[in-house]
Amino acid sequence: MDPLHRPGGTRLTRRCVLTRVLPALAALPAGTTALGGCSLLGQDNARQPDPLPGLADAARDDAALAAAAIAADASLRSRLEPLRAARLAHAAALDQLLGRPVNTDTAAAPTTAAAAPTTTPAPGSRSSRGSGPGVREVHDAVAASASAAADAALTLPPDKVGLVASIAACCSAYAALL
Repeated sequence: MDPLHRPGGTRLTRRCVLTRVLPALAALPAGTTALGGCSLLGQDNARQPDPLPGLADAARDDAALAAAAIAADASLRSRLEPLRAARLAHAAALDQLLGRPVNTDTAAAPTTAAAAPTTTPAPGSRSSRGSGPGVREVHDAVAASASAAADAALTLPPDKVGLVASIAACCSAYAALL
């Protein structure tokens, strides 16, 4: 087959190359530059702030809120202590992923007063409930954390998605149980 002939009987001439092929090739760099801003090429993720520090801070805030609720109402300890411990573990794991020093002091019990109350009033009685946050506030905070972690998991690179998705699932489970 003659290299100047294309299948179908038309001939590839110099004029054809100069008028059709070269302008198409010249348009390629402009086209790839225009596509450079598309999220399909991964450029948008580089401009977004890293959500991991905010998720770590939210985990610590949730743990502190649960500790305050336990301090206000000792009867909530069995419901909220596992959540508090899990959120501290989430904060530590996120800090480790971020390369931050992991604070082990926050893993201590919330307060000694909540750990050993002098009297044990009936659960739910007026005297057993202090003025601190309750289950509803803890639920709302953990549900918001679950939503934030789920949204963040959609934008993270594969090496970080597993941890953040498991945090979202854990928070969703605790929110459903509260």
